[in-house]
Amino acid sequence: MIPLTLGRPSAMASQRLRATLRTLGADAPVILRNSTSIWLSVGFNSALGFAFWWIADRQFSASAVGLAAAAISAMTLLGTAAMLGQGTAVMGEARDRTDPEDALLTTSLLAPFVLGTLAGVLFAAFGWLLLPGLRVVASGPGTLALFGLGVGVTAATVVLDQGLVGFLLGQLQFGRNAAFAIAKLLLILAFSLLGRDRGGLLIYALWLAGNVLSLAPLLVAALRRGKLNRRGLPRWTLLRVLGLSGLKHHALNLSLRAPGLALTLVVAATLSAAATAYFYTAWMIASFGFAASSALATTLYAVGSGPPGQMSHRVRFTVGLDLLAAVLFAAGLGVGAPLVLQFFGGAYANAAGTCLRILGLGLFPYVVKDHYATIERAKGRTLHAASLVAAGGAAEVAGAALGAHAAGLNGLAVGWEIALIAEALAMLPSVLQTLFPENRTCHSADS
Repeated sequence: MIPLTLGRPSAMASQRLRATLRTLGADAPVILRNSTSIWLSVGFNSALGFAFWWIADRQFSASAVGLAAAAISAMTLLGTAAMLGQGTAVMGEARDRTDPEDALLTTSLLAPFVLGTLAGVLFAAFGWLLLPGLRVVASGPGTLALFGLGVGVTAATVVLDQGLVGFLLGQLQFGRNAAFAIAKLLLILAFSLLGRDRGGLLIYALWLAGNVLSLAPLLVAALRRGKLNRRGLPRWTLLRVLGLSGLKHHALNLSLRAPGLALTLVVAATLSAAATAYFYTAWMIASFGFAASSALATTLYAVGSGPPGQMSHRVRFTVGLDLLAAVLFAAGLGVGAPLVLQFFGGAYANAAGTCLRILGLGLFPYVVKDHYATIERAKGRTLHAASLVAAGGAAEVAGAALGAHAAGLNGLAVGWEIALIAEALAMLPSVLQTLFPENRTCHSADS
């Protein structure tokens, strides 16, 4: 029987919280420190990203900004596809291996960079057949190489970020992302002084240049730590290990990230270039909230699952923080969405204010989705989780496309939200079983 306890709910919650923190011990500061580094990276990027797009909105035409948003979304989507799960594989290997962390990291970057660059060139050459608005990226060898390099660098730097978190070096991951945000902002500010609209590809090129420059702080840190030596060279033996482990994680990672990245492309394919700019800005703001959930779930996996009881306490801790963040974020957007968008111009507030509010509500099912993926990954059921997440992701994109056709940006947000809620409901039993294993034990005893 499941015991029924009468008493003050606040006292019960307080007792449960104290028990959870006692059980977590030293894990709680580690989870908080590294997840905060991830979230601050997104926050810093978002804050300076607002400034980046604010300058772009005022120095470039809406069609140029829409082209840049679509190109950067395609670059990010292809870069995600080219990662091959290497970052998550590094997280798993970092806990169990004694190999130098620098060799493990450098090895993990090889395949994503090469595959990403090739995929980018191929997409630039033929992708415009599906997305005519991106035809300009196929205008010559220079634009083909530019787009391909952007995809390769994106894939490698995201893997690098995940690897740093895997070694619980969140401060270095934050430093790289902060450098990225600052570099691309300074670059677009410098070019804006020329006072000429040079098209969306210039925005894309500046974004890529900022990403490349962001590696400088890591090189400085490596020099100071004496890591730039032969021990840091890639190892083929590690590449084989990472490849076997990474492919399973890749299926799940791609299923998790692809829907969000594809939404901007849905807008580009179904609505106007201006609508693409409006939605991309709204999604960028909403993603700041989603990042809190993803950061906690990522760090939860990096710390390790541990015994079943320990995993339960860790998940309670991260889910509780996530839900608190979701309430605050959704309430903030409910009141201030138009005010935030007004920063980019009145047209953005008028066109995407309601859309942004709806996107903000998606954080609640997103908490379930992120934790489901981490729990199943820790249980060794990665491919099983990937199948469900992939089906849910396809439903998200389909719902968004149907909604966009029916009612523009607001319809897209509603269609995406409905699909995401249905997906979270399918995943909820697994999360609840981990949150409350004692209930499951009681039910088993009764039977």
